Amino acid sequence: GRACGSAAALLGVSRFFVSGSVALGFGAAFFDAAQRELTQCAGLDFLADARIEPCALGADGPLLGAGAVGFSLLESGGSSASLRNRK
Repeated sequence: GRACGSAAALLGVSRFFVSGSVALGFGAAFFDAAQRELTQCAGLDFLADARIEPCALGADGPLLGAGAVGFSLLESGGSSASLRNRK
């Protein structure tokens, strides 16, 4: 929740989707605690509706995300710098 609060304030993001077996394994207890921290840390008016929600991809979300980054690297010639410089 704290990290999401910082990211929300820095980037103006209002939705955070969390996945993976740890977060989903703790279920509502994790999401309730994370939401409380986000609400407390993101004290700016434009972040009043910031939310942390479970990702629809379930426990496979992190693996699918890593695969997407890997494919992007392959398509760009294999340099992680090319991902940072992408526009």
